[in-house]
Amino acid sequence: MRRRTLRGRLNTVLLQWFLLFVAVGATVCFVSLSGIRRNLLDDRLLLAQTIAHSLDTTVSSALQELGRLSADLPVGRPEAADRLRALRFQSPFGEASYVLDARDTVVVADPPDTPPLVLSLGSHEAVTSLVRKSGREQHPVLAIVQPFHREWADYYLVSEMNPVGSTISAFLKDLATDPDMHVIVVDDQGVVVASPDPRDLFRMLPNAAAYGERIRAHRPLVVDAMRSEFEDGQASGGAMMVMAPLRFAPWGVVIEQHNATALSGLY
Repeated sequence: MRRRTLRGRLNTVLLQWFLLFVAVGATVCFVSLSGIRRNLLDDRLLLAQTIAHSLDTTVSSALQELGRLSADLPVGRPEAADRLRALRFQSPFGEASYVLDARDTVVVADPPDTPPLVLSLGSHEAVTSLVRKSGREQHPVLAIVQPFHREWADYYLVSEMNPVGSTISAFLKDLATDPDMHVIVVDDQGVVVASPDPRDLFRMLPNAAAYGERIRAHRPLVVDAMRSEFEDGQASGGAMMVMAPLRFAPWGVVIEQHNATALSGLY
Protein backbone atom coordinates (compact mmCIF):
# COMPACT_ATOMS: atom_id res chain seq x y z
CA MET A 1 0.00 0.00 0.00
CA ARG A 2 2.81 2.38 0.96
CA ARG A 3 4.65 1.54 -2.28
CA ARG A 4 1.55 2.30 -4.35
CA THR A 5 1.12 5.62 -2.54
CA LEU A 6 4.75 6.54 -3.21
CA ARG A 7 4.39 5.58 -6.87
CA GLY A 8 1.23 7.66 -7.14
CA ARG A 9 2.96 10.68 -5.64
CA LEU A 10 5.90 10.22 -8.01
CA ASN A 11 3.56 10.03 -10.99
CA THR A 12 1.81 13.19 -9.80
CA VAL A 13 5.11 15.04 -9.47
CA LEU A 14 6.23 13.86 -12.91
CA LEU A 15 2.89 14.95 -14.40
CA GLN A 16 3.21 18.37 -12.81
CA TRP A 17 6.73 18.80 -14.16
CA PHE A 18 5.57 17.68 -17.60
CA LEU A 19 2.70 20.16 -17.60
CA LEU A 20 5.06 22.90 -16.42
CA PHE A 21 7.45 22.02 -19.24
CA VAL A 22 4.63 22.15 -21.79
CA ALA A 23 3.39 25.48 -20.43
CA VAL A 24 6.85 27.03 -20.49
CA GLY A 25 7.50 25.67 -23.98
CA ALA A 26 4.17 27.01 -25.25
CA THR A 27 4.89 30.42 -23.73
CA VAL A 28 8.35 30.55 -25.31
CA CYS A 29 6.92 29.54 -28.69
CA PHE A 30 4.15 32.14 -28.45
CA VAL A 31 6.56 34.92 -27.50
CA SER A 32 9.01 33.87 -30.22
CA LEU A 33 6.27 33.71 -32.84
CA SER A 34 4.98 37.15 -31.85
CA GLY A 35 8.49 38.57 -32.05
CA ILE A 36 9.09 36.99 -35.46
CA ARG A 37 5.78 38.34 -36.77
CA ARG A 38 6.66 41.83 -35.54
CA ASN A 39 10.06 41.62 -37.22
CA LEU A 40 8.47 40.46 -40.48
CA LEU A 41 5.97 43.32 -40.37
CA ASP A 42 8.77 45.80 -39.64
CA ASP A 43 10.76 44.45 -42.59
CA ARG A 44 7.73 44.71 -44.91
CA LEU A 45 7.01 48.26 -43.72
CA LEU A 46 10.62 49.28 -44.30
CA LEU A 47 10.44 47.88 -47.84
CA ALA A 48 7.18 49.75 -48.49
CA GLN A 49 8.68 52.99 -47.16
CA THR A 50 11.76 52.54 -49.35
CA ILE A 51 9.59 52.04 -52.43
CA ALA A 52 7.43 55.02 -51.46
CA HIS A 53 10.55 57.19 -51.09
CA SER A 54 11.72 56.17 -54.57
CA LEU A 55 8.33 56.98 -56.09
CA ASP A 56 8.29 60.31 -54.22
CA THR A 57 11.59 61.16 -55.91
CA THR A 58 10.06 60.38 -59.31
CA VAL A 59 6.94 62.47 -58.65
CA SER A 60 8.91 65.35 -57.15
CA SER A 61 11.21 65.47 -60.19
CA ALA A 62 8.19 65.51 -62.52
CA LEU A 63 6.63 68.38 -60.54
CA GLN A 64 9.86 70.37 -60.63
CA GLU A 65 10.15 69.88 -64.39
CA LEU A 66 6.56 71.03 -64.79
CA GLY A 67 7.29 74.10 -62.68
CA ARG A 68 10.36 75.00 -64.75
CA LEU A 69 8.38 74.67 -67.97
CA SER A 70 5.49 76.79 -66.69
CA ALA A 71 7.91 79.58 -65.76
CA ASP A 72 8.77 80.38 -69.39
CA LEU A 73 6.20 78.52 -71.50
CA PRO A 74 5.33 80.74 -74.49
CA VAL A 75 1.54 80.48 -74.17
CA GLY A 76 -0.19 81.52 -77.38
CA ARG A 77 2.83 80.86 -79.59
CA PRO A 78 3.37 77.89 -81.95
CA GLU A 79 6.50 76.76 -80.11
CA ALA A 80 4.44 76.04 -76.97
CA ALA A 81 3.26 72.73 -78.46
CA ASP A 82 6.88 71.76 -79.19
CA ARG A 83 7.82 72.44 -75.58
CA LEU A 84 4.92 70.27 -74.38
CA ARG A 85 5.99 67.47 -76.71
CA ALA A 86 9.52 67.58 -75.33
CA LEU A 87 8.11 67.40 -71.80
CA ARG A 88 6.14 64.27 -72.65
CA PHE A 89 9.24 62.42 -73.84
CA GLN A 90 11.18 63.05 -70.63
CA SER A 91 8.46 62.85 -67.98
CA PRO A 92 6.83 59.72 -66.51
CA PHE A 93 3.58 61.62 -67.00
CA GLY A 94 3.93 61.31 -70.75
CA GLU A 95 0.43 60.37 -71.87
CA ALA A 96 -0.54 63.97 -72.68
CA SER A 97 0.33 67.54 -71.71
CA TYR A 98 -1.77 70.67 -72.12
CA VAL A 99 -2.51 74.16 -70.81
CA LEU A 100 -5.91 75.15 -69.49
CA ASP A 101 -7.14 78.68 -68.93
CA ALA A 102 -9.28 79.78 -65.98
CA ARG A 103 -12.42 78.54 -67.81
CA ASP A 104 -10.96 75.01 -68.22
CA THR A 105 -10.52 75.58 -71.95
CA VAL A 106 -7.53 73.97 -73.65
CA VAL A 107 -5.12 76.67 -74.89
CA VAL A 108 -2.45 74.33 -76.30
CA ALA A 109 -2.00 70.57 -76.08
CA ASP A 110 0.15 67.68 -77.20
CA PRO A 111 -1.32 65.53 -78.69
CA PRO A 112 -3.48 68.33 -80.13
CA ASP A 113 -6.83 66.55 -79.71
CA THR A 114 -6.36 65.65 -76.01
CA PRO A 115 -9.61 66.02 -74.04
CA PRO A 116 -8.92 67.84 -70.75
CA LEU A 117 -9.59 66.55 -67.26
CA VAL A 118 -12.42 68.02 -65.25
CA LEU A 119 -10.63 68.97 -62.04
CA SER A 120 -11.08 71.26 -59.08
CA LEU A 121 -7.98 73.31 -59.79
CA GLY A 122 -6.45 75.26 -56.92
CA SER A 123 -3.58 77.69 -56.60
CA HIS A 124 -0.90 75.11 -55.76
CA GLU A 125 0.80 72.31 -57.64
CA ALA A 126 -0.95 68.98 -57.15
CA VAL A 127 -0.90 65.29 -57.96
CA THR A 128 -4.28 63.64 -58.53
CA SER A 129 -5.82 60.36 -57.55
CA LEU A 130 -7.13 58.22 -60.40
CA VAL A 131 -9.36 60.40 -62.59
CA ARG A 132 -11.85 58.87 -64.99
CA LYS A 133 -12.33 60.97 -68.11
CA SER A 134 -15.78 61.36 -69.59
CA GLY A 135 -16.52 59.43 -72.75
CA ARG A 136 -16.70 55.72 -73.47
CA GLU A 137 -13.34 55.59 -75.22
CA GLN A 138 -11.43 57.40 -72.49
CA HIS A 139 -9.30 55.54 -69.96
CA PRO A 140 -8.54 56.56 -66.35
CA VAL A 141 -5.41 58.63 -65.82
CA LEU A 142 -3.20 60.11 -63.12
CA ALA A 143 -2.10 63.71 -63.49
CA ILE A 144 0.15 66.44 -62.13
CA VAL A 145 -1.02 70.06 -62.24
CA GLN A 146 1.03 73.27 -62.08
CA PRO A 147 -0.83 76.62 -61.82
CA PHE A 148 0.95 79.66 -63.26
CA HIS A 149 0.24 83.29 -64.10
CA ARG A 150 1.00 84.91 -67.44
CA GLU A 151 0.02 88.35 -68.76
CA TRP A 152 -2.62 89.00 -66.09
CA ALA A 153 -4.28 85.62 -66.65
CA ASP A 154 -4.29 82.33 -64.74
CA TYR A 155 -3.36 79.08 -66.44
CA TYR A 156 -2.84 75.43 -65.46
CA LEU A 157 -0.20 73.17 -66.96
CA VAL A 158 -1.34 69.54 -66.80
CA SER A 159 0.52 66.31 -67.58
CA GLU A 160 -1.22 62.93 -67.59
CA MET A 161 -0.07 59.37 -66.99
CA ASN A 162 -1.80 56.25 -68.25
CA PRO A 163 -1.55 53.65 -65.43
CA VAL A 164 -1.55 50.85 -68.01
CA GLY A 165 2.09 50.23 -68.85
CA SER A 166 3.27 53.15 -66.71
CA THR A 167 6.84 53.59 -65.52
CA ILE A 168 5.61 53.08 -61.95
CA SER A 169 4.17 49.64 -62.74
CA ALA A 170 7.36 48.79 -64.62
CA PHE A 171 9.39 49.84 -61.57
CA LEU A 172 7.34 47.54 -59.31
CA LYS A 173 7.81 44.68 -61.74
CA ASP A 174 11.58 45.22 -61.86
CA LEU A 175 11.75 44.86 -58.07
CA ALA A 176 11.28 41.10 -58.62
CA THR A 177 9.94 40.44 -55.12
CA ASP A 178 8.73 37.00 -54.02
CA PRO A 179 5.98 35.74 -56.35
CA ASP A 180 3.57 35.38 -53.42
CA MET A 181 4.21 38.95 -52.21
CA HIS A 182 1.81 41.54 -53.65
CA VAL A 183 3.39 44.99 -54.09
CA ILE A 184 1.02 47.62 -55.49
CA VAL A 185 0.28 51.34 -55.34
CA VAL A 186 -3.19 52.57 -54.40
CA ASP A 187 -4.64 56.09 -54.39
CA ASP A 188 -6.57 57.68 -51.55
CA GLN A 189 -9.77 56.08 -52.83
CA GLY A 190 -8.30 52.60 -52.36
CA VAL A 191 -8.04 52.02 -56.13
CA VAL A 192 -4.99 50.22 -57.54
CA VAL A 193 -3.09 52.67 -59.78
CA ALA A 194 0.13 50.67 -60.29
CA SER A 195 0.93 46.97 -60.14
CA PRO A 196 3.31 44.44 -61.71
CA ASP A 197 0.17 42.55 -62.75
CA PRO A 198 -2.03 44.61 -65.14
CA ARG A 199 -5.07 42.62 -63.97
CA ASP A 200 -4.91 44.41 -60.61
CA LEU A 201 -5.23 47.89 -62.10
CA PHE A 202 -8.34 49.98 -61.40
CA ARG A 203 -9.82 47.55 -58.87
CA MET A 204 -10.96 48.95 -55.54
CA LEU A 205 -9.60 47.02 -52.57
CA PRO A 206 -12.00 45.84 -49.84
CA ASN A 207 -10.23 47.96 -47.19
CA ALA A 208 -10.30 51.09 -49.37
CA ALA A 209 -11.56 53.38 -46.60
CA ALA A 210 -8.69 52.45 -44.25
CA TYR A 211 -6.09 53.05 -46.97
CA GLY A 212 -7.61 56.39 -47.91
CA GLU A 213 -7.74 57.61 -44.33
CA ARG A 214 -4.08 56.80 -43.67
CA ILE A 215 -2.88 58.18 -47.03
CA ARG A 216 -4.61 61.52 -46.43
CA ALA A 217 -3.17 61.61 -42.89
CA HIS A 218 0.32 60.61 -44.16
CA ARG A 219 0.42 57.75 -41.68
CA PRO A 220 1.49 54.13 -42.38
CA LEU A 221 -0.88 51.24 -41.86
CA VAL A 222 0.12 47.82 -40.45
CA VAL A 223 -2.31 44.91 -40.14
CA ASP A 224 -1.05 41.65 -38.62
CA ALA A 225 -3.96 39.37 -39.49
CA MET A 226 -6.49 40.11 -42.18
CA ARG A 227 -8.36 38.56 -45.05
CA SER A 228 -6.25 38.69 -48.19
CA GLU A 229 -7.03 41.56 -50.57
CA PHE A 230 -5.89 39.26 -53.38
CA GLU A 231 -7.70 36.02 -52.54
CA ASP A 232 -6.61 33.47 -55.10
CA GLY A 233 -8.48 30.44 -53.83
CA GLN A 234 -5.58 29.14 -51.75
CA ALA A 235 -6.03 28.35 -48.08
CA SER A 236 -3.89 31.11 -46.64
CA GLY A 237 -5.05 31.36 -43.05
CA GLY A 238 -4.97 35.14 -43.35
CA ALA A 239 -2.35 37.62 -44.49
CA MET A 240 -0.10 40.37 -43.18
CA MET A 241 -0.28 43.79 -44.83
CA VAL A 242 1.56 47.10 -44.59
CA MET A 243 0.98 50.42 -46.35
CA ALA A 244 3.41 53.36 -46.59
CA PRO A 245 2.02 56.68 -47.91
CA LEU A 246 3.85 58.93 -50.34
CA ARG A 247 4.64 62.54 -49.43
CA PHE A 248 4.10 64.21 -52.81
CA ALA A 249 1.11 62.24 -54.12
CA PRO A 250 -2.15 60.92 -52.61
CA TRP A 251 -0.92 57.36 -53.08
CA GLY A 252 0.35 54.57 -50.87
CA VAL A 253 2.57 51.53 -51.38
CA VAL A 254 0.82 48.35 -50.20
CA ILE A 255 2.66 45.07 -49.52
CA GLU A 256 0.68 41.96 -48.65
CA GLN A 257 1.80 38.38 -48.09
CA HIS A 258 -0.02 35.25 -46.94
CA ASN A 259 0.86 34.19 -43.39
CA ALA A 260 1.56 30.62 -44.47
CA THR A 261 4.24 31.81 -46.89
CA ALA A 262 5.72 34.59 -44.75
CA LEU A 263 6.12 32.20 -41.80
CA SER A 264 6.94 29.06 -43.81
CA GLY A 265 10.49 28.87 -42.46
CA LEU A 266 9.27 29.00 -38.87
CA TYR A 267 6.55 26.45 -39.53
